Amino acid sequence: MSGKQLKEAFGQRLRALRQEAGMTQGELGFLAGGIGAPEICRYERGARLPTLATVFDLARGLGVPVAALMVRPEQEVEALCAEVMAELDGQPAEVVRRVLGVVRVLVRRADGEDGP
Repeated sequence: MSGKQLKEAFGQRLRALRQEAGMTQGELGFLAGGIGAPEICRYERGARLPTLATVFDLARGLGVPVAALMVRPEQEVEALCAEVMAELDGQPAEVVRRVLGVVRVLVRRADGEDGP
């Protein structure tokens, strides 16, 4: 994923989470510690990536875990899934069931969901 693609993907994710929360850019900026609405707009347009500290502030302002703002390139996820499935090929059904259960828990945690 190129830098430009990363900025755009992060911006789309940020905008989607902000809109889901029913906030304006100004409201999010205020809740994130005083980030100006124009700066939020630059992030959402993919013109700029925030610093790591700002990502934490944005997550706090949105009321979501930092992981919710992280972008997972689809190609990387697909490659990882293919690798896991290849490793599980030929394993007993119980092993496959347990590994897939762990993967589901990890995905839910990465998406900010609680519980098993």
